[in-house]
Amino acid sequence: MHTRLLWLTLLSLCWLAGPTHAQTILANGFETQFNHPQNDAETARFLNQATFGATPSAINSLRNGNFESWISQQAAMPATLARPFLESITPGLNAAGSSLSQTHRVQRWLDTAVTAPDQLRQRAAWALGQMIVVSDQDANLAGEPMMMAEWNDLLVRNALGNYRTLLDEVARSPMMGRYLTHLRNRKFELTPRCYDQRPPLDDNTNLGNDTVDDMGNPVIVLDETDFHSCTSSQATDNGALPVRIAAYQLPSTGLIAPDENFAREVMQLFSIGLIERNADFSPFPNAINPTPTYDQETITTLSRALTGLSYRCSGNQTVAGVAISRSCGCNGVNCSYISGNFFSTPPSGEVNGQFGLVHPDRYQSMICYPRYHDTGRDRTGFQLPGPAAEPPAGNALELYAGLSIPGGTPEREKTLVLGGAPMLTIEEMDAGTPQQTAIHCDNVSTSSPNSQKNACLNYCNDSLDAALDMLFYEPNTAVMVARQMIQRLVTSNPSPAYIQRVTQRF
Repeated sequence: MHTRLLWLTLLSLCWLAGPTHAQTILANGFETQFNHPQNDAETARFLNQATFGATPSAINSLRNGNFESWISQQAAMPATLARPFLESITPGLNAAGSSLSQTHRVQRWLDTAVTAPDQLRQRAAWALGQMIVVSDQDANLAGEPMMMAEWNDLLVRNALGNYRTLLDEVARSPMMGRYLTHLRNRKFELTPRCYDQRPPLDDNTNLGNDTVDDMGNPVIVLDETDFHSCTSSQATDNGALPVRIAAYQLPSTGLIAPDENFAREVMQLFSIGLIERNADFSPFPNAINPTPTYDQETITTLSRALTGLSYRCSGNQTVAGVAISRSCGCNGVNCSYISGNFFSTPPSGEVNGQFGLVHPDRYQSMICYPRYHDTGRDRTGFQLPGPAAEPPAGNALELYAGLSIPGGTPEREKTLVLGGAPMLTIEEMDAGTPQQTAIHCDNVSTSSPNSQKNACLNYCNDSLDAALDMLFYEPNTAVMVARQMIQRLVTSNPSPAYIQRVTQRF
């Protein structure tokens, strides 16, 4: 499902080049009468939609062939990319006393659009770039021409492929991570505090006449002096009682919570949209009272599955003959367990006092750092509250000094609701396993057993994959992407029947 979404949208160009009654997508390829352009005007119209402009030679070539073979030939062409070209010219620019700029990148794009042979791929990437946006007008990327070049290359490489693959590369892209701020996205940093369980419990020091409930009964008020570390003797000395979490404490630095920016935009703009749609893009169940696809709770929950991503660290590299040093102190999977790598930014390369080259880690896919990924457990490995709640009961977490967690309280499970129905539940790490024996990813390090390192890393990657699968297979995604591709390649106001014909060919 959806694997040929972009391909089918592009194929539909061929039928729109002909008469209106021919605007249909057929089950088994082209019918002969619609596979061959009838005249130069029809040929030029198709090329103006499928490329950056018809030329006399392109018109003549297509008139002597057919639409289907032309599309196949275009899809088989190697992708014309920008970043490798810019890397090749940067040392010369630097030697001449100039740094690489966004102007060089734009010039390369314009040259590619006008002269590159893989016109269909470049045109489709341009259409995708208007849907899935990363901009050099934002301060995060204004000074990053190489990252912006690689962003366009990412779209070019995936322009005629599987939309699920594109979603994955977008979610892990450090360019998108910087633009929509989920680079170094961190989980809720919550540390539990437990009751003093050595009798007599010191939990009535604040009992007074003014602390009564609605029925006039005295109410015990607990303050911080009544709570201890959940691993201290005060919390564990009474072996007859389980450890009882009384409240959660924020770090001394204040609230640390997942950034929700990308979680919101990946749903609203890149996949399912704001309301449920029928296959022809009409609102479901009707235009007067459409069903929302998601709400704020879904955004908050999805943002938890998107935590822990940051730049990879691959060590020293040579780019265009220029050595760029980077100290990682690790190899392979161990690089995901060095916190300094999570916070470090890959360096740029300086030649003759000028810039432009960057370490490849700057633009290659981000990796998971399990220490900062939400596992459904707190900082000490206890399961967060959930449906079968451990104390404190329910889903509300009590924080000192009136502090609360904005956007919702985390639970042990991450349940994602779309269209009012639960669509995916990501269970906590080592679901149901007690704190004493569960793998505690906050404490896993380079010296931990490989089984623990792999388990935590797999949990992080699998959570992201599950969330993206959920969005990808939601029928709204086909409708939304098909309509936007039609608008940017064929016609700005596609008919409901046209949208439905494209979305149903999966």
